[in-house]
Amino acid sequence: MRGDLAANLKLVWTPQALKQRIAIRSFIAQHDPVAAVRMERRFNEAAARLQQFPELGTAGRSTGAREYVAHENYRLVYELNEGVIWIVGVAHTSRRSL
Repeated sequence: MRGDLAANLKLVWTPQALKQRIAIRSFIAQHDPVAAVRMERRFNEAAARLQQFPELGTAGRSTGAREYVAHENYRLVYELNEGVIWIVGVAHTSRRSL
């Protein structure tokens, strides 16, 4: 599958990735509820871009994984498998791995 062709693939958030996403939203909401909503929007927009262009991210730190920076502080870690994008984690950009 070529990254320059729009794909619109199925996208699935794994339970681990959802748990991380919820934790990030909750942490941000403690300090700024409006910023938490904006972060959710950023995650949704990043996921939609990946559905269209699944190879948009760079090679990940783990074999077979790719990473896409959804926000300057957070990256989506995902795998592309048989036409499905699996978001397997959400990591702070300062962390080396999940």
